[in-house]
Amino acid sequence: MDSIIRNVVEAREREARQHEEPRRDHSLIAAGPGKEFVFRLRNGHEVGRARTLAEFEARLRSVPLESVEYHFVGRHFSPWLRDLREVHLAEELERLTSRGEQLRQDIIRLVVSA
Repeated sequence: MDSIIRNVVEAREREARQHEEPRRDHSLIAAGPGKEFVFRLRNGHEVGRARTLAEFEARLRSVPLESVEYHFVGRHFSPWLRDLREVHLAEELERLTSRGEQLRQDIIRLVVSA
């Protein structure tokens, strides 16, 4: 009896996985040469670079909050995302209204779910 239940559960899990949207590999789509996103502070000091969405996510987690806010307020993220053909992500990011650390977390959440 246990093996029948196990087989039914496994079959349902396989069926559910078939209907899930595949997760995109954020490391595959890369900005062209010289088109990486350059994270800077307001004074122009470079604090990080990203060529892919995976790198972008990693830098969002590590750069100073000042840099995230500077680029968000200046609307610097959206054009770069559009260059990567991440138009929906750019539009979602433009709708954010949070500030401070919550802004960083909201941007990361959008990137991870893209």
